[in-house]
Amino acid sequence: MSGRHNIKWAEVGFLPVQNGRCMPSAIGFHSPYRGKCKMNLIRSVYGILPSPTGWRLLERQMYKLDEIINKVIQGDCIEVMRNIPDKSIDLILTDPPYGINFCSPWTNRKERLQNDKLDDWKEMLPKMLAEFKRILTDTGCCCCCCCGGGKTPVTALFTIEAIKHFYLIQTLVWRKFLGLGWRYRPAYENIVILSKSKDDYAFYDETKKCGNVIEGINQDIPSYNGDKAGGIDEHPTQKPIELMNHLIKIHSKPNDLIIDPFLGQGTTALSAKQLGRRWIGIEISPHYCAIARKRLDFTEKPLF
Repeated sequence: MSGRHNIKWAEVGFLPVQNGRCMPSAIGFHSPYRGKCKMNLIRSVYGILPSPTGWRLLERQMYKLDEIINKVIQGDCIEVMRNIPDKSIDLILTDPPYGINFCSPWTNRKERLQNDKLDDWKEMLPKMLAEFKRILTDTGCCCCCCCGGGKTPVTALFTIEAIKHFYLIQTLVWRKFLGLGWRYRPAYENIVILSKSKDDYAFYDETKKCGNVIEGINQDIPSYNGDKAGGIDEHPTQKPIELMNHLIKIHSKPNDLIIDPFLGQGTTALSAKQLGRRWIGIEISPHYCAIARKRLDFTEKPLF
């Protein structure tokens, strides 16, 4: 590239515009020598692009919230979140990868989750948590499911990174079932609760009995239909809607905006819709996006 080509950079962050439409996973520029509006893919660093005269900071174009509220967005959650306005989210409720290269023991399917290898997970965490902090309101909470037990100290590693960005409010224990195996059979998961404020954070429980152990909610067992004609596989780590209901009621109020950056097949959005909250779901898999949208289409809005 040369300065004499009079290149005009598309000032649209990670969503360059072509013919008036945002194009994901690319950064583009317009050049009279390369054809009008022709998109050229360029490897980019967060918020920075190479230019004819060196490196330059790229301005982002934030989403208009009314265009993405109550929508399932297919894409990489970190790239999508970079275009969500600051302090616009009241609650982050999500079940990210655990860094354990998980393969469900409940089915004969050998699917692996993206970013679930330990090194990939460790690289993802600081970027993810930085975006969580930026988009969360000053009193909002972040509830992240973490692995329970096992040979990789997932909760400890996650918490060590998380407290660089947030205050640790609580680490919950969800007693989900008695798992498979013969030695220390897994029976719980941790849920880490974070906030930008040590004391002033959203907490709406009125029972005065809210403990840090959640009982009476069992883990969903995913169904596997891949061997049947037209069968649809469920997400291997889906969480029960009762668990999402519990956390949403404690840390949000009606009409608050909730985001799940690892939506899976949509349980968080389903719970938010039923409880009268607004929501945004991000999921990298087109397969699970389709399942989530189908589930949400068949879910009635609350009567209140």
